[in-house]
Amino acid sequence: MKKIIFFELNEVPFRVMDEFCDRYPHSTLAKIRPRCHEYKTHAKDEGMLEPWITWPSVHRGVSNQNHQIHDYNQPLDSTDQQYPPIWKILRNHNIKTGVFASLHSYPLPENFSDYAFYIPDPFASESHCHPVEASSFQEFNLMMSRISGKNVSSKILLGPATKLVLNSGKLGLRPSTFLDIGRQVSHEIIDSKVVVRRRSYQTILAFDIFMKLLKTKKPEFTTFFTNHVASAMHRYWAATFPSDYDADKIKPEWQRDYRDEISFAMQKFDQFLKRLVEFVDRNKDYKLIVLGSMGQAATDLPYYTNSMIVITDMTSLMQALGLKEGDWQIKAAMVPQVNLVICPAQVEAFRTAIESFSIDGQQLIYREDEGGFFSLDFSFPDIQSDQAHLLGKVFKLTDVGLKNEQLQDGVRVSGWHTPEGAMIIYDPDAETGTKSNQISTLSICPSLLENYGIPIPDYMCDERIAEVFA
Repeated sequence: MKKIIFFELNEVPFRVMDEFCDRYPHSTLAKIRPRCHEYKTHAKDEGMLEPWITWPSVHRGVSNQNHQIHDYNQPLDSTDQQYPPIWKILRNHNIKTGVFASLHSYPLPENFSDYAFYIPDPFASESHCHPVEASSFQEFNLMMSRISGKNVSSKILLGPATKLVLNSGKLGLRPSTFLDIGRQVSHEIIDSKVVVRRRSYQTILAFDIFMKLLKTKKPEFTTFFTNHVASAMHRYWAATFPSDYDADKIKPEWQRDYRDEISFAMQKFDQFLKRLVEFVDRNKDYKLIVLGSMGQAATDLPYYTNSMIVITDMTSLMQALGLKEGDWQIKAAMVPQVNLVICPAQVEAFRTAIESFSIDGQQLIYREDEGGFFSLDFSFPDIQSDQAHLLGKVFKLTDVGLKNEQLQDGVRVSGWHTPEGAMIIYDPDAETGTKSNQISTLSICPSLLENYGIPIPDYMCDERIAEVFA
């Protein structure tokens, strides 16, 4: 049995890794790949692929047809009982386990103190963490995530930031990280467009904390999740890979402005990778697995977007939809998605209201789940009207807590989800690596269980990845 660091590099395919290695042949990723086992992965999930759907499939060893997870903060009690995530299975078999930001890891389990550490995902509804000192980071992390949706906020939240700095020693935040943040802020003064790179810096802070926990707690299995590269790919795929598109669809100035953004995000990942490889080389009872639950590629969707609708006053919006305080509870979600739990007495009226909601002729898209859970999709790009239609009435957007906001980078999405992803395994004992054919992401969880000698549930697939447990 080897201990495993399970680095969840969301949605990054070999296409992006290859481009980065060609561009930076002396990077850590380029140096270690000849010694790594590489796999093209395939997500078996049906319907629209989203990370909140495909990661549960990796963690639980079943596809979305079984686990039925569709949204962030969806109630998961029954799903966890039937198809528990890998960290719960391992912990229940006394494997020393750490969890850092993996999707659907909120809320903390009742036995969270039995984990080496447990920092819930960035869509948590509260900042509680184990160990407790990590809560100051999580508070800052959650608040920064909330104020930066499609546009990155240049605000610095002084209260949470001060608390984070005061705890920096305990958390393991390095002076070099603060110097890096200082350089970023200075760069923004010279070139305001690079403010979009702030999306990487919450992960940079998080990784410092993760490395200290990894070194001090030495878990037998640990996860670490990051979305910072995926975020850049979604927006700037067309800037990095313009040949994937018809030439007349690329705006040269936009392409010049943002062609380095995926590379910048990958450089930050490479810095993480360097530290992890050094750790594994010193601790040869570990191996490192880097993977995504799916990948990305060019999309033919319209990707240049000047504006999108944002919610400025949730209370006003809910009042317009016929709800009063106490009738609804908001749950964290990824913009432009809004997740809500509606009290049972108001579910039918709320459904009727949202089905009547439109802006500029575009209907509001929603999904409903059990327990009064609603997921609303407020992706209304390039709206020309300042009015919303609701229950046969016409409202100004501002009167119902909405705003048509200009996008700072002029893009909605140019890279989109594909079933094909990437997985690499770095084992310090391996002299040479291999490249293998496509494997199902559903084979990862049972392969991990086999590594730890844990009986594999009957509902998981029979396929195994030998290099995971060899």
